[in-house]
Parts: sequence; structure tokens; C-alpha cells
Amino acid sequence: MAYLDNYPDAANLPAFSRMSQIQTPCPSDLFVFIDELPATQFDASFGKPPKGATNYQDWPNCWFDLPADRHSRGGNLSFADGHVEHWRWQASKVFTQFGQAVAAAEMPDYVHNQNAMKQPL
Repeated sequence: MAYLDNYPDAANLPAFSRMSQIQTPCPSDLFVFIDELPATQFDASFGKPPKGATNYQDWPNCWFDLPADRHSRGGNLSFADGHVEHWRWQASKVFTQFGQAVAAAEMPDYVHNQNAMKQPL
């Protein structure tokens, strides 16, 4: 039995099983690893509502997990094509609660990050 068989909701996680499935966004625009804020590291994933998702109406514009900002208010991301980028955030990332609303100053960071995640078809 596979590990995720114990978690029926795992099928709803935004994930790819083959490189050929990565199309939106393209591999050079899709991050696969992100430097996460330690306060939100309670599982092995980085999540937030994907842009345009219809199954997250109760969670509009919120952080499930926050990117780290310990490197000059930025974090490192690696992408599906193998390259790495350092992203500097417009606003400091401060954890207050899981599912916290995005502050106005953070909205550019939120949108930039969201655009680099798997999108609903």
C-alpha cells in the first residue's frame, strides 16, 4: 500500500505525477521546492489556494503556508526545469495563524507565488 493511500484527500493535492503533465505553468515557471517559514512547517508540503480554484471559496486570498523571508526578506525556490531563483518579498512574512488573510502589502508576493504553482485546468 502506498503511503498516500491512507489519506483520501491526497488525490486533491495539486501535484503532477509526470514531467510531461507540467503545462500550466510551464516547467521554468513552476516551483517545486520553496524555502518555507519555520512557523508553518507542520507537514511536507507548501500550500495555498491555487489561482482560480473553485473548491476554496471559503479561503480567498489566504496563506496556508508562508514563504521564508530570512534571507534579506526573501527565499529560494527551485523550479521544475532545474533552475533556482532567489525571490525578494515586498513585505515581511509574519505568521499569525493557519489560513491567515493576505495583508495588502503582501498581495504582490501572494500573486507572484500563486502564479508559480500548479493551476486548475
